[in-house]
Amino acid sequence: MIRFEKDQVNTVGMPVWAAEALLAAPAGAAKLYIYGLIRESASDMEQICAETCMSEKELLEAMDALGELGLFSASANASLFSYAPAPRKKEEAGAEVYDDADYNSLLQALFSDRVLSFNDYKTFYEIRDVYGLPAPVVLMLAEHCITRHRAKNRLPMVYIREQGRSWAKEGIDTIARAEEKMAMDTDAQDGVRDVLRMLGISHKNPTEEEQKLFNKWTREWGFSLGGIKAAMSATTRAQYPSMKYLDGILKELYKDGRLTARDISDHFIKTEETDDDIKELLSRLGAPRRTVTRDMRQSYARFKAMGFTMEEMKYAASLSAMKGSANFEYMSMLLAGWRTKGLIKIDDIRESLKKTEEKKAGAARMLSLAGIPREPAKRDMDTFERFKKKYGMSEDIVFFAAECAYGLSAPLKAMEKILSVWQEAGVNTLTAAKEQNRKHSEQSGRTNKRLQQFGERDYTDDELEKLIHDPLKDVVMSMEDDDFDS
Repeated sequence: MIRFEKDQVNTVGMPVWAAEALLAAPAGAAKLYIYGLIRESASDMEQICAETCMSEKELLEAMDALGELGLFSASANASLFSYAPAPRKKEEAGAEVYDDADYNSLLQALFSDRVLSFNDYKTFYEIRDVYGLPAPVVLMLAEHCITRHRAKNRLPMVYIREQGRSWAKEGIDTIARAEEKMAMDTDAQDGVRDVLRMLGISHKNPTEEEQKLFNKWTREWGFSLGGIKAAMSATTRAQYPSMKYLDGILKELYKDGRLTARDISDHFIKTEETDDDIKELLSRLGAPRRTVTRDMRQSYARFKAMGFTMEEMKYAASLSAMKGSANFEYMSMLLAGWRTKGLIKIDDIRESLKKTEEKKAGAARMLSLAGIPREPAKRDMDTFERFKKKYGMSEDIVFFAAECAYGLSAPLKAMEKILSVWQEAGVNTLTAAKEQNRKHSEQSGRTNKRLQQFGERDYTDDELEKLIHDPLKDVVMSMEDDDFDS
């Protein structure tokens, strides 16, 4: 037994008939009715919303509901709301105004011990005469609403009016169509209960909002109940799964066109495999977290579309980790760069990087011997390769030319001139180059001190390795189009 103790309370008066109507009204209507009794006035709607914790939409709906229930009487002043007096007894029967006695009797029988008021009858006559639903269909609508609503025969008339308007829009204007509609709604309600039970919240009856979500999934988006249940496997990630959480999952599946249980199950199996691969990549990257995001899945799918396998992706991740870039963004840029160069397979990528390293090491040595204090750029690598090919010189000869140009104002331009002279003289060995340089020095009256000082200069591998290798920079460098510049 439930009891309510009322001793020693500061009371607010309320007519019994009004309290009875509020029991079946939306929560916002009761809140607004009591608010007016306590506050008597408010500066604006914003104040009422703040003090009642309602949104403006909820407040307007509450005002409409109070008007429909006959608890507020209409006023010419839009900002004035008058509490309505008790309805006249002659109106409560409704028969004197709405004189279809059989119709009234059948309606009253549906509501059992709830005595229908004038305004209650007005709702049903409005559905019949304004919305155009036949009286038998209206009776079926009333019975259906009473059965489905949590308040049963105490449900608000606003709810019945909304359902009547909806039936009229859907063309539910025959007994056969009404029976079909009722069966669909019953199946939908059973479906919601199944979903709630699987979510672990079967202790409650479906709310109107939950029913709307289920109807959207099945009627608008086209999911079968089996498809919805298949999608629920993804709710295990949520600490507190709900219909709203499930709605987000189904929305993404709907966008991808996955509606059947089989499609959804296959999708989640592939997603699980994808997530395992992504977690392995995150491990290779040395990422502090192994949480897989939607963006990562999209990036992974893009890598696959480029033609890369996990082997190339893992190699890119390892190179990224070596640079201290533990993120998908760096790895993505690296793979995109390789794809632009037509490098898809791991062997081709490694061979390309090896050649790039050799070119870079040669250019670095050339710059160092020439006394140019910078890390080699693509133009330097191209210059080094051009010196060898254009003049038919070996690396040793190019390095010696760099030593000869050391200390000059434009070392690379000087190297160009030196190599050109050597080519004309038929130089093709390091010994011949040194001999040609000696002759040139003697002819110009120079000493060999500078050559003796720098001609034997050598750099160890450790010194060259101090130039940090950045694979992404190599990719960018390979796509530059800078002209040769000293």
